[in-house]
Amino acid sequence: MSREEIRLAYKLFLGRWPSESELDRMEQRGHGYDKLRQVFLNAPEFFRRNGWAPATTATGTTTPEKARTLIHLHVPKSAGSTLTAILAPNFPHRSHMTVGDNTIQQLSNLQLQRRSELRFIFGHLSHGVARYLPQDCAYITVLREPGNRLLSYFRYVQRITDHPLHGPVSQRNMSFGDFLEYAINNPVVRLEADNGQVRRLAGQGRQENSLGQEAALLRTALHNILGEDVIYGFTEHFDDFLARLKARKIIPDVKDTRLNTAPDKTDIGPELARLTPAQKQIFEDFTAWDNRFYDICKSVYFALPTQI
Repeated sequence: MSREEIRLAYKLFLGRWPSESELDRMEQRGHGYDKLRQVFLNAPEFFRRNGWAPATTATGTTTPEKARTLIHLHVPKSAGSTLTAILAPNFPHRSHMTVGDNTIQQLSNLQLQRRSELRFIFGHLSHGVARYLPQDCAYITVLREPGNRLLSYFRYVQRITDHPLHGPVSQRNMSFGDFLEYAINNPVVRLEADNGQVRRLAGQGRQENSLGQEAALLRTALHNILGEDVIYGFTEHFDDFLARLKARKIIPDVKDTRLNTAPDKTDIGPELARLTPAQKQIFEDFTAWDNRFYDICKSVYFALPTQI
């Protein structure tokens, strides 16, 4: 990495510019992007700056290029169906498994030999699936701007008649604001709506006792997504993400053919204008930690181009 990239890393992770002697020492170590990122993420100064305690390092994981099994953590309404369609053909069909947080026991109940044969696991999952597998694994995921994702999720529920929430939403003719009020009073619904990206990447996608613990979840989610065993991108920059996957030889040259998209472009502005003050507060609470998570991840993603 160049000296300038190391300087930017100090500013990004530690919030300060390095001294010349610090730059000299770091430059002499000759770290690549992934190693440098781990050095900063595990630095005591990084944890002190954020008021966090160090996290436990995961085992049984490796970089996406070296992993025997790739786990796609599909965040709902974030181009996950498209990414699955792009990734799946690169693995033998028999080595696929579709599973979600609600059905994770199907994976854990498999014989060890069968689990060791899996090469591509995908679904609406939370981080931590690798603990069920004996082989080295890596994760891939896509994030989306939180407000637009939440509105897109609501519209998806409205549109898809076999979605578990379609019945109550359609029967009550809910508006977006109505849905926010419904979600805050129904823990199972709230888990996805209330900072669902932080919750999922923290490994707590289906844990009702995680509600109200978002500050702690943010720290865990950041530790997880910035690990060397995760590669992530953004719905809003999906072409760039595909280019990075190609550069790292995770996928071949493919075209971005979007799947499972809404008939109309998501535009949060008019919907926000129709919310009552109480509903708008719910919306802000439901997206606050995801916004912070999204912004930090985006800063890291674009700060150091050598990660591709």
